[in-house]
Amino acid sequence: MTKKRIATMATCIALVGAVAVGGTLALLTSPSDKVTNTFTIGEGYEDQDFYIDENAVKRDYSTGNYGGYIEDTDEGRGDAIAFKDVVAGTTLSKDPTLHIKSDAPASWVVAKITGLTENSGKLSLEGTISGWYKLENGELKQVTSAADLKDDTLYVYGTKLDADNLDTTPIFETVRVASNVAKGTTFTNIEVTGVAVEALEGSEFNVDNMTAVLAAADEII
Repeated sequence: MTKKRIATMATCIALVGAVAVGGTLALLTSPSDKVTNTFTIGEGYEDQDFYIDENAVKRDYSTGNYGGYIEDTDEGRGDAIAFKDVVAGTTLSKDPTLHIKSDAPASWVVAKITGLTENSGKLSLEGTISGWYKLENGELKQVTSAADLKDDTLYVYGTKLDADNLDTTPIFETVRVASNVAKGTTFTNIEVTGVAVEALEGSEFNVDNMTAVLAAADEII
């Protein structure tokens, strides 16, 4: 008999003895109905249920942004745009947007941007931001300018994505190349990572729920 079985058996004997010692105790311990708890895993996400993309780009030769990059509306959206031979003082179109498919679970979406600290003084983000928030001092603070985006901070989209609302707004719109960047300057990649957290039925956008969502995302992002 293993130690585990011995310990279990001793506990059972002790319980029987306790019930048998006092008649009153025995009368108050009639067995109840059984309570059965059933646990199932949620449907979860299939491959490509949640994805990120951004606009295609082409070289801009117009006055005012000569040598920069603008959106190429003739090409489809994609990912991992490579900007080659960037020119100081120009803007580069880049609008990272997160999506779920219509049959994916309703989701709260969290995003993280990296590479900003390493590119400080060389590259900066620009654009008006709509719908994104960060948790700050126990409050959900809306981010309205790309200048407020920082490394090592998670941003949560304020609207749940579901079959009726498949897309976030872009988390920023352009990248600005500093005017004093010298030829041969090296840049660190600016990366946007997203996490979709399955939304519980009836869950609302509030501090308590989004604190839990951000904590869940922080474990894997």
